[in-house]
Order: sequence, then C-alpha cells, then structure tokens
Amino acid sequence: MKVQEWEVRRARFSLKEENVYILQGDWPSGYELVVFLDKEKIPARREAWEYESALEVFGKPETLKGEKITVFLTLPENWENCRHLGVFALNGEEKLLWYEASVKRLKEARRTPQFYLEEELVDGKNGNLYLRGWAADREQVKIGLFDQEKKKLPYKIRRSDRLDVQMLYFETEIGKNCGFTIEAEGVSGRLAYLVLSGSGGKQIYPVNLNPARILKHKMEKYMKRGMDYWRIHGMQALTARVARELFPASEEENVDYQVWIQRHIPGPGELERQRNTAFPYMPKFSLILPVKSMEERQLKQLLRNLENQTYRNFEVCLADETEDVHLHEVLHTFEKEETRLHVTEQPEHTGIAEGVLSELKEAKGEYLLFCRQEDLPTPDALFAFARVINEHPEGVLFYPDNDRMTLDGNRFFEPEFKPDFDPELLETTNYIGRFFLVKRDFFEKYGSVDADFSGACDYDLLLRLTEAATKEQLIHIPRILCHIRMEEGVSAGEEEWERARLALTAHYERLGEKAMVRKGEKTGFFRTRFVREESPLVSILIPYRGEKEALRRCIASLDRKSSYQNYEYLILTAEENVEEGLTEKPLRLVHFGQQATKAVLFNEGVKQAKGNYLFFLAPDTELIGADSLEEMLGSCMRKESGIVGARLYDGENRIAHAGVIIGLHGLAGAAFAGFPKTEEDVYSRILSRQCYSAVTGACMLVKRSVFEAAGGFSEDFGLAFWDLDFCLRVGALGKRVIYEPYAEFYHYEDREKLQKEAKERLEEFHQAIALFEERWSELIRTGDPFYNPNLTLEKEDFSLKRN
Repeated sequence: MKVQEWEVRRARFSLKEENVYILQGDWPSGYELVVFLDKEKIPARREAWEYESALEVFGKPETLKGEKITVFLTLPENWENCRHLGVFALNGEEKLLWYEASVKRLKEARRTPQFYLEEELVDGKNGNLYLRGWAADREQVKIGLFDQEKKKLPYKIRRSDRLDVQMLYFETEIGKNCGFTIEAEGVSGRLAYLVLSGSGGKQIYPVNLNPARILKHKMEKYMKRGMDYWRIHGMQALTARVARELFPASEEENVDYQVWIQRHIPGPGELERQRNTAFPYMPKFSLILPVKSMEERQLKQLLRNLENQTYRNFEVCLADETEDVHLHEVLHTFEKEETRLHVTEQPEHTGIAEGVLSELKEAKGEYLLFCRQEDLPTPDALFAFARVINEHPEGVLFYPDNDRMTLDGNRFFEPEFKPDFDPELLETTNYIGRFFLVKRDFFEKYGSVDADFSGACDYDLLLRLTEAATKEQLIHIPRILCHIRMEEGVSAGEEEWERARLALTAHYERLGEKAMVRKGEKTGFFRTRFVREESPLVSILIPYRGEKEALRRCIASLDRKSSYQNYEYLILTAEENVEEGLTEKPLRLVHFGQQATKAVLFNEGVKQAKGNYLFFLAPDTELIGADSLEEMLGSCMRKESGIVGARLYDGENRIAHAGVIIGLHGLAGAAFAGFPKTEEDVYSRILSRQCYSAVTGACMLVKRSVFEAAGGFSEDFGLAFWDLDFCLRVGALGKRVIYEPYAEFYHYEDREKLQKEAKERLEEFHQAIALFEERWSELIRTGDPFYNPNLTLEKEDFSLKRN
C-alpha cells in the first residue's frame, strides 16, 4: 500500500451534528472514497470543496493536486469504543491512505468549544500575560482567566471578527467576534487557566507561568533568534550553513499563492453579512475610471464586478475614451440599467489624465477611488474601505495590497504585499499602485492631475498628496482588494517609465531638494543621487581589538576607493598603539578597557568626534563601490533622515545585511540574509532605497544631532541589540532609518573567534534578548510597519505566511 501523498488540510468535528467528522483537502481524481473504523466500513459522503464566490467570478484557479473535496464521515454511536479511523482512496486494486487518526485523538478533537491559541507571551518577571487566538461554537464563547487557586484574574479582552474562522465553520453560524486577545498584569504563581465555555461544555487550557519552564520552552527559539542576530551584526562564523545544521529550518516549500488566495477571499456568508452591515458613517465613493481600448468580455466583467460590490453607496464616473462603436453601446446599455454609472464620452486621442480630469468634475462622492480599466476590485473592496474609514477618521489616503490575474481569470500571480507608508520606497517605485482612495476635500486642496505626466499621473498625484499628509493620515490596508488583469511577464512601457521619472524629479523640486533621478535596474524603479551643497566632516568610528589585517584593509579601501574624502578616523581600542602609516587622514585613538561594550565605546567616541555625521563601522568591513559613502551621506543629509545603512555581503558574496525586520523569528532578523549577490528577490526590495525599522551597527551613518536627541546607544544591552534599540528610538523621534542599496561593503568575520565568543557569553546574550523583548514587546507583537502581516516571520525572503 502506498503512503499518503494527497493533503488533508482541515480535520474537525461538525458544530451542527455532533457525530459528523469533517475533512477537507486535495483528492486524487477518479478515486473512490472508502472509510473504515477499525475493520468496519462506515458511511461517508463527499462534496466539492466550494471555491469562494469571488474566485468563481474570475474563474477557477488551476488545481495542482486533483480535486478539492469536503468529506463528511458519520460515526456510529459506539465509535468511542473503537481504536482507529482510516480514510482511503481506491482505484481498482490501488489503495491510497488519505487520512488516519486514533480514536483517542478524535475524542480530544470532539470537545467544544473548539479553539486555537496563535500567540502566547508571558513576562514572568512582571507578571504580564498576553494571549491571542480564536474560539468557535454555535454561540459566542465565554472566556475567563483564573489563577492556580481557581480565583478569577482581572484582565482585558478584545474580541474581533475572524473571517477565516467563519469560513472554516461553513455548516453553521458561529458566534460573532470569535477572535480574541487577552492581556493581564500582575499574574503570579506557576500556572494560570484559560477557561472557554460554550453551548456544549467548556475547555480548560493551562498557561505555564514558571520562568524556568518558560526559559526551557523558549530556549530553542531564543537560540534561533540569537543566530539571526549574530548574522545581522556580521557574525559570519554562524553562517546560514552552520545555523541550518545546529537549528534546522523548516524544509517546507514556500506557500503556493494559488492556494493562499482561496483562503483569504470572503465566502458567500461573509459577503451577505457585509451587505447587511451599516457603519456609523456611510461615505459615498466616486470611482474615477478611464476606459480606452479593451475587449467587450473584459469590460462587462469589470462593470458586473462593480455592480456586485457589497458596499452600495458609490457611483462610477467613467470616461469613455474607446474608439470602438460596439463598446460605446455596451457602456450606454449598462448606464441605462445602473443609475450609479455615469458615462462621459471623451474626444478622440485624449490621454488617461484628460479622462480623469473630466470625471473629477462629475464626481459627487466624499471620497475618490482611482482605478484603471485593468483593475478588478474584489467584491468586498468598497466595504473594506468604508470599514477602515470608520476606524481611522483621520485618514486622507488609503491603499490596499493587490495581485495580478491572467486575462482569462484562471490564474492569480505576483501578489504585492506592501508596507505601511514608506516615503523612501515611494521615491524608488510607485509601490502604492494605482488603486487607491483619497478624501475629496484633501484632494481638492493638495492634489492635481497633470496631463504632462499622462500615463504616470497616478504616481504624480500620490507624490503630491503624500508630501502634504502626515504619516498618521496615510492608511495601508494589508488585504488583497484588487486584481490587475494582465498577461504574465508584461511590465510598464518605456514611455510610462520616463513620465514617472519626470514626476519624481518634479517632486524633489517641490521639496526644494537637488537630485538627479535616473532609471533603476528594473522597469518602474528609480535611483536618486542627492546633490550636496556642502561636504561636511564625517567621523568614522571603528572599534579595534587587535585585528591588524582587517583594520588595514578597512582603512585602505576607504582611502583608495571612496569618492568622498572629507572624513576623520577614531579608533576605539584597548591597545596602546595601532600600526603607523595606516592613513594620511586625521586618526586618533580613544582608549578603553578590554571589557567595554560597543555601546560604551561608541558613546565615548562620539564625544571626541569632530564631525556632524557619525559613521559607525566594523573593522572587518571593506568598501566596494567608490560612491558608497557619497550615497549614504546624500540620503542622511535630507531633513527627515536620521540613520542610513548599507548593503553588506559576506566573503562568499552572499547578503549579510539589507535591512532588519522586527519580529522575524520572534525577535528580529536580517532581510534576505544568505541571498546570493546576483539573486533578485520577488519585490526587488534588495535594490530599493527604503525605510526599515532598523539597520545594523556594523555599517551605520548617523546625524550627530539625531544621535544626541536619541541619547546615544543604550549601554543596558551589553553584548547585543544596542544598535537595533537605537534605531527604534530614532524612529520614535520621527526620523527615518534608511537602507541604501547602492552603498555596498563586504563584512568579513573571524568565524572561529566569534563562535567561541558566542558560547562563552551566551548568558549575557540571552539577557540582551530578554531586555530587547521587554522594551519593544508591543512592536514585536503588532508587527513591523515596514513589513507586511501576510508575509512570513520564519524566513528572510519575504515569502507568504502559512495561514
């Protein structure tokens, strides 16, 4: 008998019929379903696992593994006396095992209410407890928290609507707001009990509060976090290869987006609930839609899609720029049937900008939704915008995530999971896209549609609006709300790219900045060189512990290669002297004891530095590009900038640092660590100037004024995390932490030495982890704003999260 090769994705008891066990997954086509409880055959029926309605609108995605089915197993009254359940697929004499479970496991799964804890954080020192998860039953589950003496604990609970859980329990209505987060303070003892009560009983979950047990439970996670941190700081002794041997990473393949999107599109029940929902504020939306040349089928698909929106308070202002008489007729037929559709015919040979301008005059909504004819909003798109407007009344510009869809609707690809507002990334590429919502009065005050940028007028508009808005007014919705219809491999044309470059140049002129904008390495991307009006002194601070050859190579690379030469060196060391003749530049020694941490070294070194820009640099680095320091300084001298980091490679030409993601592996990790130098990531983020929450202290340029305003590096951390903590405090001041991809350095390591240091100082390292986790727990919990909650925190490659 062959082993199982077809995946069961979900297995649970029905909430409607207590003896019905439900399985959902991929089934081999053409096979018969047979189920045995021990040796007795039991009844079972199968149904197609229905695709969500939005996918039916666009066409089914390709199925990679046969059929998708739902199986309903009716267990006999005496099933609890049996031992084993087996589900098989039969085709002639071939017999495949599809699913099996012990009866003991089934008994445990039958308990209600059904629940799942997704996150469990305990601060044993301060007695703080945080739990996040969901609980499902036919009515809302009651939740309580008790101490080990069974006395009720005070706690705060926030409930939330969980569309994914509602879709899971399709056979019956479950209690609304089935998601929950619980926060409690001052919890003591060894255990606390989470008690969940529903219609059929209650479940009790013990939460372990014992610090020793918690530490033991977390040790493997801490070690993995630790390895990632060392890698962030250039500790190539613990390379990706060694890390994989000591702490094996998951061998699972990346999540298939075709499968992922099915789980994240609302089903019929949720869409019906949306249609019956009334918000406190029901704004009117005006969709600004220029239509030029397209197939009749695609035009009808777009118009029907808009008709089926679950939020109904909107109008469509359509600029008819088509030259096809039949398409004119289609548009006017729809206009007669749909009172919310307003069609305005445009003169021949007008551009997109002219069409948008024409429709803006007709729009009557309080919010303007800009889209193109290729854009296909999801059925819940307008509902999602309305909900977020009610949650964020301060918002003036709203943008969601999007993906692409083949013209036949059979495949979704290239999802764009965006960060929260990132002004540096927007100056690199229009990552916001062309499907976005703007508050009308804000648009009328600050926005404009310039025909000179036709083809890139949406990018020009976004630049103008974001110049005038505050960060809090720019709202990102981390949800796929738009499918862009296009063939795979198609990208923006050369003319549109050039118009966008001109729009970006105009943006810098409005800001009063001198900049040279040229096209980047990929279509739609730009590289900006900021033109300095002065050449300030840069103080280069290098900690030194006797690495003579490394220090010689580091200084020589700067002196011989760098196009920027106005700098001084401060060597922070316990050595009495360093090699003479290292440089002709000003060089001073700042002496310290052997045990001084880097935070202490740098803080004291800054006091003796003369420059207004501070370049913190590891001794085992080597400059690659001649204009690297020039690039970093140009970015750092901008008004909003605070810190600039570089792209670092190890000795094997693999990325050692391209920004830091807070929350990666539960704490923090280096983006794209281990990627080959020549490998391109899916979002081209490696090549993009952008904001990150943090960059590594191994190569960090900082404004002195910002360094002093932040209070320097925290000396509480000792061995590690002083640099990440500093970056986060600078970000909290409203200053940008920037990754500059065109500033490139090698970062070499003495692997054996650093491996030894990691082992000898492991306790000190864990203390730094605990302090960082305590100080920045809220950010770790809520997520890095320059990442996306739909992306994995298990790997560094910006791949999809498994949810």
